[in-house]
Amino acid sequence: MRELLRTEERAQANAVLCGMPLTEWQALPRRERKRRTDEGRIVAALREAGEMSGFPLIEATGLGSGRLYITLARMENGGRVVSRWADGPYPRRRLYRLPGAPVKEETDRG
Repeated sequence: MRELLRTEERAQANAVLCGMPLTEWQALPRRERKRRTDEGRIVAALREAGEMSGFPLIEATGLGSGRLYITLARMENGGRVVSRWADGPYPRRRLYRLPGAPVKEETDRG
């Protein structure tokens, strides 16, 4: 019973994260639910931080690097995320933000 409750709570949380009613979210194929949940985590992290590079996004979302970068590429191709190369010393970093979010000024890191 406890496991079922956790599953239902997780489903409700994921539906809210994706901005969908629970019944609509549950009707999606499993692969689509996973994709939308990953995108929802990324959007939530970017809303909170504004602009982030890959490693902080991995920490904020809990996604592995492979899933994160594949999802970011899909979102960028769809216009849901924009990116740019950070100025400054090497190693170069790619910064991701939501469209319309202000670009942060670079601080000198070295």
